[in-house]
Amino acid sequence: MSRFLAFFLFLISLRAQEVPGLFIVEMEDGAKPGARATAASRQAFRSALEQRFEVLESVEHTLDAFIVRGAADGGGALRSAVGQTGRVFKVYEVKLDLDAALDLHRVREAWSLVGGEPEAGKGIKIAIIDTGIDWEHPGFRQTDLKAPNGFPRFSPQELSQGTSGKVIVARSYEQLVGSGESSAADVVGHGTAVAMAAGGVRNRAPFGEIAGVAPGAWLGAYKVFAANGASNTAALLKAIDDAVADGMDILNLSLGQAYMVRPELDPVGRAVERAAAAGVLVVKSAGNGGPDPWTGSSPAPASNLIAVGASFNSRTFTAGIALGEAGTLPGVASDTVAAAPVAGPLTDVGAIAESGLACGALPAGSLQGRVALIERGICDFETKLTGARRAGAIAGVVFSDDRAPGGMMTGSAGLPAIMVSRENGLRLKELLSSAPDLGVEVRFAGVPSPVEARQIAPFSSRGPNGLRTVFPDVLAAGVEIYTATQKGNAAGEIYSESGYTTVNGTSLSTPLVAGAAAVLKAKRPGMSPAQYKSLLTNSAAPLGADVPVQGAGAGLLDLSAAMGATIAADPVSIDYGFYSGVLDRDFVLTNTGVDAETFSIVVEPRIGGRGPLLDKQTITLQPFESVTIRARFEAQGLEPGVYQGVLRVIPSRGGPEARIAYSYAERTRRPARITPLISPAATPRAGSTATYLFVITESTGAPVLEPAPVVEPVTPGLTVRSVDSVDFEAPFTWLVQVVLAPEPGLNRFRVKVGELEREFTVRGR
Repeated sequence: MSRFLAFFLFLISLRAQEVPGLFIVEMEDGAKPGARATAASRQAFRSALEQRFEVLESVEHTLDAFIVRGAADGGGALRSAVGQTGRVFKVYEVKLDLDAALDLHRVREAWSLVGGEPEAGKGIKIAIIDTGIDWEHPGFRQTDLKAPNGFPRFSPQELSQGTSGKVIVARSYEQLVGSGESSAADVVGHGTAVAMAAGGVRNRAPFGEIAGVAPGAWLGAYKVFAANGASNTAALLKAIDDAVADGMDILNLSLGQAYMVRPELDPVGRAVERAAAAGVLVVKSAGNGGPDPWTGSSPAPASNLIAVGASFNSRTFTAGIALGEAGTLPGVASDTVAAAPVAGPLTDVGAIAESGLACGALPAGSLQGRVALIERGICDFETKLTGARRAGAIAGVVFSDDRAPGGMMTGSAGLPAIMVSRENGLRLKELLSSAPDLGVEVRFAGVPSPVEARQIAPFSSRGPNGLRTVFPDVLAAGVEIYTATQKGNAAGEIYSESGYTTVNGTSLSTPLVAGAAAVLKAKRPGMSPAQYKSLLTNSAAPLGADVPVQGAGAGLLDLSAAMGATIAADPVSIDYGFYSGVLDRDFVLTNTGVDAETFSIVVEPRIGGRGPLLDKQTITLQPFESVTIRARFEAQGLEPGVYQGVLRVIPSRGGPEARIAYSYAERTRRPARITPLISPAATPRAGSTATYLFVITESTGAPVLEPAPVVEPVTPGLTVRSVDSVDFEAPFTWLVQVVLAPEPGLNRFRVKVGELEREFTVRGR
């Protein structure tokens, strides 16, 4: 079963998400750009803390900070103790929220450029900061791969059994989430699925062989989630710090907050920035908050962090009918299916009755032990399949008319069935004409069927994000990803008895890009994280001209193109925002090739017909020489709407070009959407307070703070407790609290902004 996967970190000051008594204390010197504390000052600061509080962990490679258990007074005593020498942050809960993809992203072509699949990502270490890795899964058994010098690494000591020549790190942070356990095993399934997509080795699954993008890479398991799905930002911060200290090359963060937090209030975001500054490439999921705009997440996208959105895969798994050497025909399962495929000879109902519609009684025993082929039309599906079952059929295949195949409500028929297209139904009839006892196998899941991949998945979060770059940076497949999972805990969020499953979400898009980064870095060492980011992002395959860049970024990951790209841009995209005037943005182009090269830069408007003016249209660069380009957008007098496109940087010698997305929004000044970013995760008690976080946006995606929303009860007994702007913490957002009616049942309230309104419901128990 497909499940939407995401990890949402709730950092805003909402009491429901706080971890009582746990705090992150950052030394003030460490909070200043470029300043780091000395060993002596760190020890003195720690000693002062330990006189009154319990210091659980230290963080020293990405921040100068400590994880402290303090008095349960909201941190007041701790803030008083550190005074001007430190900053105190509350700790918040972290909530649990590949087959065809390799061809979609031209991974196999990239493998041919590095000497084959086993060499892809060789020598690169990928940190999977997640729920752990099932190291015994066949996707991580690589007996000929040896751990590098200084590895394996693990903490605590008993986690040593969770390492191998492939999984070279096993660390658990369960002590920081209060689980009372310390295990490297993945009992949730998410981390195993992510690790397989990034760097799993070739192994045979029920639906065929699969492999990750970088089979030659080493993997590190940094387990920040306990078995019950509990975690917090202290555990996440410590894991990032350890991964940098361990010398990991790439951090995979298939997680994110449910909204954007101001960077100065986010210690995790600052740790990510410093990891990138230390040469570590960070790849992060965009989030599953789409399709509305302004649904990006923190840690905030940075110059060296790749934010990954989700596209459709190039195939989906459906029901179907297998014909042996003649192949498999896709179909749509009815609401009655069998747990396992049903095999038997196929019989056309039209050959045993007056018509193939099966709307009347069929001869007794005429379908005994057979699969019935039935034509759609005249009578309902329940009638057709009931008649087939009474005639002895073991399954039904209904072929459609001029309508596309769809799901069937079979009522009391009790016969497992699928529907195929008319074209494929007529093909089956033709095959039966030459082979009356044609044997078939009706499968109710797992049959691959091609779909159009070049579109944004509806759940993928969209920009803008207010940070001068479009959001996300790039797309990778995040729908129907067939991957590994754990099979030891049936209660886990992702579980399969076979050890393989199909999953959805930007959580799975992200490791495809992390694996691609490993392949690229192994082949082309020595560049900065920003340059690797650009090669992966700006070489992406474009989507349709009308697809918004605030949601698609530069396009669809194309690893083969990234391997041959010779131009890097910093930043990789330009967001001019939504303030009219003459807007200047600078970007830097660097020749990453081995030869001098001349590049032409072409402005290609795609939506709105307006693009920036460049101060240079042609440049010549020596290897690793850089030049700054000024891109001026003249926004005066534009009609309200969106203006988007790309700047194409074209090498004169041919080869992959770079496409730098740009976006500008001329405001309409009219609210168009009310989007919930946080709502009650479970059914709250009747009479309790339910907390929501909203963002209000125009049709252009620009956020709105005025007029303020008005919240009105609809259900008698429900009251509105508060409506507050929390723009000071989460830009352009509103915090709404309602007190549910005292009796269990459905509660409704209405949010109104000018003429716009939206109704919300929550059930009290």
